[in-house]
Amino acid sequence: MCGPVGMMESFAQALVARGVPRFDIFREVFRSPPGPLREEGRSYQVTFRQSGMASARWSAAKGTLLQLGEAAGARLPSGCRVEQCESCAVKIVSGEVRHLHGPEPDEADVCLTCQAVPVTDLVLDI
Repeated sequence: MCGPVGMMESFAQALVARGVPRFDIFREVFRSPPGPLREEGRSYQVTFRQSGMASARWSAAKGTLLQLGEAAGARLPSGCRVEQCESCAVKIVSGEVRHLHGPEPDEADVCLTCQAVPVTDLVLDI
């Protein structure tokens, strides 16, 4: 299921009541696109290690890491745009990111480029 939390919880309860095991119910939270970033004045160097590019300079005007990479010519996975959530996951080699939609991925060294922005200089394994 993919949708707002309340809807998915209602559907999940109804499925369980009809005998579907909870472990067979997969959910992806629907989130609206992030609004404008309020990080004016901050700028970080982002390196896409395997892409053959040296690096790109990130600022709030450049958007998420996915937007930055695409604008710079890096080929990043982006199935998230066609409802394949978390397909934009990329390993962080060094540096830190902040995700714009709350919970971080389970793995600390992974970022979801469609919703992450750097908070330090960053090297991604892509």
